[in-house]
Amino acid sequence: PPAVADPKPVTPPPATTSAVTQVTAPVAIVEPVKAPLPVLWPRLAVSGVIGSSKKGDSAVIINGQMMSPGDSIEGVKILGIEKQRVKLSLQDEVRYVSVGSSTE
Repeated sequence: PPAVADPKPVTPPPATTSAVTQVTAPVAIVEPVKAPLPVLWPRLAVSGVIGSSKKGDSAVIINGQMMSPGDSIEGVKILGIEKQRVKLSLQDEVRYVSVGSSTE
């Protein structure tokens, strides 16, 4: 049989240093968004509308008081009066309340 040459010694790959570098991303501090607080309406009961053929001469009865557009009751402003409902405003919120119902 032919002579087998001495096998070459196998050298392992060079050892690598496993230095781990930590990379940290910048952290953004986020302030929580505060939802606006709900508008708390007082109880206002609309019991009637008194109409007139003249524009602006209508009135509404709220909590037993006769009111006109532009008047305020318990911080709520009367924006307008229609046949069977009244348009009210408190802070930046507007509501329509029909005769026989309330803001609750």
